Amino acid sequence: MPPGQTREPKILVPYPGPQNSPDILDIFVYMRPETNGVIGESAIMKVIGNCPEYKVDLNMIYLANIPGDYIVRNHIVEKHYAVKFHFAVHGKNAFTSFMRERFNEYFDRSVDEAPVIGSFEALRRLHLSAEELFSFWVEPEKILNVDGQTIKLVEGVYVVNYDIPALLHRNSRNTDIAVMLFRTTLTYEYFSGLVEKMREAMISLGLLSPVVPIARAFHYSKNPFEQLIDGLGYLCKPDGGAASLSDLSFAVYLDSQGTENDTVLDTLSHPIARFHAEDGTEYEDNLLTCTYHNSFSESLEQLRRVRYHYPLDPS
Repeated sequence: MPPGQTREPKILVPYPGPQNSPDILDIFVYMRPETNGVIGESAIMKVIGNCPEYKVDLNMIYLANIPGDYIVRNHIVEKHYAVKFHFAVHGKNAFTSFMRERFNEYFDRSVDEAPVIGSFEALRRLHLSAEELFSFWVEPEKILNVDGQTIKLVEGVYVVNYDIPALLHRNSRNTDIAVMLFRTTLTYEYFSGLVEKMREAMISLGLLSPVVPIARAFHYSKNPFEQLIDGLGYLCKPDGGAASLSDLSFAVYLDSQGTENDTVLDTLSHPIARFHAEDGTEYEDNLLTCTYHNSFSESLEQLRRVRYHYPLDPS
């Protein structure tokens, strides 16, 4: 390959286009760099192929190999984890009032007085590599998840989104990613059962330790909003061009229900919001996590409960 030239995605199964039925889900699955390869991909496909619903209620509609240099050139990982990256950079300066209150309650100390820092600063302060910080084990009670962000107590320091430096580091120009897209009339709960079987298959092949979570082996879309983020990063149209919202099923459905693409893009960029509950009260959450395993219609209902999106500007 000539100097400066980068590889393009290799599409093995072309994407047929979106659908807008609320009863059909599109679920992306892609390998993490550390488990990506023919053996890992074959393990996933064997699990899918052995389930009786395959090619009846569950079909693979897209398969592509995404080169590492394409991922780096288009900043796909940074865009995919943009919100978590923001908190990993700014630490507690980016916390909302609710996040600060939750920290005070959970750790029983004031966030103003505690050393709460982003993970990139933690690398310097703790003299750890990205992998060392990622793998640093602590008791479960020393980890707080709030608004989709993770705060972990590491050697006396509260580290915000400890995993982000490693996720960025692992995706290099030489690391290719296998991406699959499945279209199904089944539920997320059913698909999560298949995911557990994929985990067991990888353990039996020695690709994954029994004590390592499946999220470290591969990723799958866990709700319709995550489907959109996955699609904007890893879906290529048959002509090789990157997908836009109008190419993605959930966005087409939202548009048919009166939610335009500009609103969807703003929501994906600012998912932490205040929501209006059925009893008239308000609460704060992250739309990307509080719609876990929701259907299209359930996710739309949650979106309509949004009263205010928090800007990602550190105070």
